Amino acid sequence: MSDTTIIRQPAGQRAGGQFAAHQRDDANIALGENWPATPTAEQYERAREAVVRQAAWRAAGTPVTESTDEAVERIAMSLAELEGALIAWKAGLPHQDDAAFEAIWSGETPGFGEDHCRQEIEHLTALRADLAAREITPSSIIGNGYKPAAARRLAEEYIDNGIQQFELALECRGRNLSVNQANVRHRRRAADLAAQPF
Repeated sequence: MSDTTIIRQPAGQRAGGQFAAHQRDDANIALGENWPATPTAEQYERAREAVVRQAAWRAAGTPVTESTDEAVERIAMSLAELEGALIAWKAGLPHQDDAAFEAIWSGETPGFGEDHCRQEIEHLTALRADLAAREITPSSIIGNGYKPAAARRLAEEYIDNGIQQFELALECRGRNLSVNQANVRHRRRAADLAAQPF
């Protein structure tokens, strides 16, 4: 892990969205190459939940290849790597992957860019209106197997969560979308492999 140095001058008043700190002067910030280097408490908690879910689905007698602590650490480190650019953006800091996310956002490289996010919001908003007008059923959104009283609420939550995700994507330029995070990580690892002498 590299040392991280953050030098900041007062940013003054910033107007904007939920994470207005992304409006920054890059000349005011010096940053280590792999920031953030360690997972956050929230990422560790999500990793623990994932390990518990995996254990619940593991067939009896299936050999366990790593301890619970090792699995939590591995998953948390992966989350920190994938979500590093989003965390840096929320803090108003540059990140090594900013250029790659901007290339996706503009449509130069594969991923969910601005046009796709706007189309998703339009689609989900229309879907929500159709559900409210009872033109479609909750099962067409979330599938069968739910009690009718819960199905409508779950379908509404599913649509609303999708809208919120893509609205945040418009604000942070796609850094919150897992497909973009995975594409950036894949390209970074491919570039690292290509740079290694064989």
